[in-house]
Amino acid sequence: MNPNPLPSDNLERFRLVVDCARDYAIFVTDTTGGITTWNPGVREILGYEEAEFVGSNCARIFTPEDRERGADRQERDTARAEGRAMDERWHVRKDGSRFWASGVMTALHDETGNLVGFSKILRDFTRQKETQDALQRAHERTSVILESISDAFYAVDGSFRFTYVNRKAEEWWGRSREALVGKHYWTEFPQAVGSEPYHMHLRAMAERVPLHFEAVSPLIGRWVDINIYPAEDGGLAVYFRDITERKRAEEALRARTEELQLAYTREKYIAEALQRPLTMPVAGDTFPGLLLATYYEAALEEAKVGGDYFDAFALPRGRVALVVADASGKGLQAAARAIQVKEVLRAFTREYPHSPTHILSRLNDYVCDTKHFEEQPEEGFVTLTLAVLDAHTGEMSVVNAGAEPPLVLRKDGRTETVDVSGLPLGVLREELYHAFPLRLAPGDTLLLATDGLTEARRGDAFLGLEGLVDLATRADVASPPQAIVEQVVEGARAFAAGGFRDDVCLLLARRL
Repeated sequence: MNPNPLPSDNLERFRLVVDCARDYAIFVTDTTGGITTWNPGVREILGYEEAEFVGSNCARIFTPEDRERGADRQERDTARAEGRAMDERWHVRKDGSRFWASGVMTALHDETGNLVGFSKILRDFTRQKETQDALQRAHERTSVILESISDAFYAVDGSFRFTYVNRKAEEWWGRSREALVGKHYWTEFPQAVGSEPYHMHLRAMAERVPLHFEAVSPLIGRWVDINIYPAEDGGLAVYFRDITERKRAEEALRARTEELQLAYTREKYIAEALQRPLTMPVAGDTFPGLLLATYYEAALEEAKVGGDYFDAFALPRGRVALVVADASGKGLQAAARAIQVKEVLRAFTREYPHSPTHILSRLNDYVCDTKHFEEQPEEGFVTLTLAVLDAHTGEMSVVNAGAEPPLVLRKDGRTETVDVSGLPLGVLREELYHAFPLRLAPGDTLLLATDGLTEARRGDAFLGLEGLVDLATRADVASPPQAIVEQVVEGARAFAAGGFRDDVCLLLARRL
C-alpha cells in the first residue's frame, strides 16, 4: 500500500475548497466509520445538521438492506486495501427518502503511512439515473437526430451489414449510404480487417458491451475517437469523430515534456523554460474590443516557479478564451503540470470550440488519468476558471473548477461575484461542469484570480473572497486595467504585511 499523506496546509486548503462545493456531500470519518468533519453539502443532500451528523457513524446513510449486507464496512475495506472505493448505490436521507448517489471513498494516511480515516464524496445522481434509464429505453437512431449530429455515425446488424450511414460518414468515407446499406462491412472495406477497430467491433458484438477507444482509422488514415454501442436489434451503433489535431498537440506536448525531463538537473534553465509560457504578459490590446491586464508573482522567491498561470487566446467567430489556473503544489512539478493543462486545454478548445462545459469535463478526465503517474498523485488536482467572451456583444459563458469565483467590476462602481462552482480538476473522473452566462457592458471589467490573493494572511485571518471584493470595489474602475491590478495586489500585500504565502495570478479584461 502506498500511503497518501495530506499535509496540514493542504488539508486546510482542501477544506476551504470543499466548503464551497454545495452540490456534493463531503465528510471525513475515522477508521471505524465515525464521522469527524463535514461540509454544508451534507445538509443540502442528506438533510442533516452538523451537530447531529458529526459524531455519528456513516452507516446511517446506507439503506437497511445494504447495512445488513455490511456494505459500509466493505466500502472501507476496499478503500483500505486499494486506496479508494468507487460506488453508485441508493442512499437514505434524514427524512427516510432514498436517492441514487455516485460516490468515492478515499483512504487517508498520516505522514508515517498509518491509516487515520477515510474521506467520502457523494453527489445526488437521482435525476441523472432517471434520465439515463429513460434514454436507454428510447429509440436513438432517428434520421433527424443522426443527420444533425457533428459525429459520423453508422449502424450494422448482427451480421455486420450496414443498416444506416449518416451524411458525415458518407463524407469521410467517400461512399454513399445507398451503396453501403445492406452490404457487409468487411467486404466493402477489406482494408479494415485485422486492424484495432476491426477487433473492437468483434468484441463489442460478441460481448454486448459498449466500447470507447482511439485509433488510426484504416479507412481515412486519421486518428479517430470511436464509441461502439450494442443495439437492441442485436447489431451495433457506432459514432466516431476526427481527433487528429488533438493527437498532434498531445504528441507535441509529450515531446516537449521529454525535452524538459532531460534538463531537470539544471534547475535554473528549467525554471525559465517552464515559467515563460505560463506568465508571459499578454499585450493589453491583443484582441479587438478588449483591454487586458495580467499579473503574476511566485511564492517561491528562490525559484520564481509555481503552478499558477493565465492565458488568453482567440476562438472562432470573434470570441476570446480567458483562463486562470492553479496546479496544486509548488516549484517545478506544479509548473510542469500547469504547462500540461494549458496545452491540453487549448487542444480541447480547438476540438470543442462551442462547449466550455464539455472542454472542462474532458480536461478533468485528462488530469484524473495522468495524475496517477506522478510521484505524489494526491497533489495532482488543478483549480481553473474558463471564460469565453464575445467582445462584440459582451455575452460571456464562465465555467469554474474549484477556483475563486470571478468578479465583475461594473462601470458604475458595483462589484458582482459570479456564482459558478465545480470540483477541482483531477478529483473525480467524468465530472459534469455547468456554465454561468452573463454580459459585460462597455466599460465593465472581468477579474479572474487564483487563490493566492484570498489566502493572503495576517496572523490567523485570511483576506478571503469578501476582502478581495472589498479591494475591487475600492479600486478606481475608471483607471486602466493594469492600474486596477496594481491597486488590488498592493491592497492584498498590505493586508498580509508585505508577503504572500501562495502564488498570485490575475487576469483582467475590460470590454471597450
